[in-house]
Amino acid sequence: MSYYEQADKQIVKAIQGVTGARVDGYFGEQSLFNMFLKLCNVDKYLPVCTNMFGGHLIMASKNQVHFAEVKNREATKNFDYAVSGTFQNGRTNELVSIMVNDGKVLHATGSKVWKDKAEGTIYMTTDGTLHWNRLKNINLVEDVKWAISGVSVHNYHPVWEGFSGASADVLRYTGHILFGVTQDDKIVAFYKKTSMGDIKYISDKILKLKYSISLDGGHIASINTPKYHYNNYQRQNNLIWFGE
Repeated sequence: MSYYEQADKQIVKAIQGVTGARVDGYFGEQSLFNMFLKLCNVDKYLPVCTNMFGGHLIMASKNQVHFAEVKNREATKNFDYAVSGTFQNGRTNELVSIMVNDGKVLHATGSKVWKDKAEGTIYMTTDGTLHWNRLKNINLVEDVKWAISGVSVHNYHPVWEGFSGASADVLRYTGHILFGVTQDDKIVAFYKKTSMGDIKYISDKILKLKYSISLDGGHIASINTPKYHYNNYQRQNNLIWFGE
């Protein structure tokens, strides 16, 4: 973003060090975002977005998460802050993974329940508590405010969840949407075209997420923000939008 003389770089490095940014003496988007997280009342400004680690990130509060089953009638471009959602059957245009919006169950079971497998599910109960569990059916959980399921990343065992054989194609190098919960209970959605190994590294080592899942990807993967957009004209079966 900016060029600094060598003496100035020492100051930049000091700021980077105390705000948790990468210490390299160059002030870019990652340094700016880490300063924002460290110095500001973050909740007042959410949702926000930035580019980092070769991908694109949205951060929101847990009360700004909304899911929509739009049945290919809308795309992420129709929302200020949005990403593509979870697994769908492209032939039938039906949701196949767990999704609950504002207490309404849009789809109750995980995509591999036919294999008798439970899917990694992040959900918030009506008391505001955030949870992760491997679930077959969200109807077995009481007082769910919102929920979404996918491939567990922070607790990565895709075979346990039925993502093996032909179903392992979701783990390939492609466009991925990471959805997760930070250590202080913020919600993040992150897009990057990369490997699942890199997505796990970003989740665990960079963003240090408490819970994280990977959603539908490939040609479906999409993000729209005021700062950056990718594939935002792709019509979606379902999506996630962030705001009031």
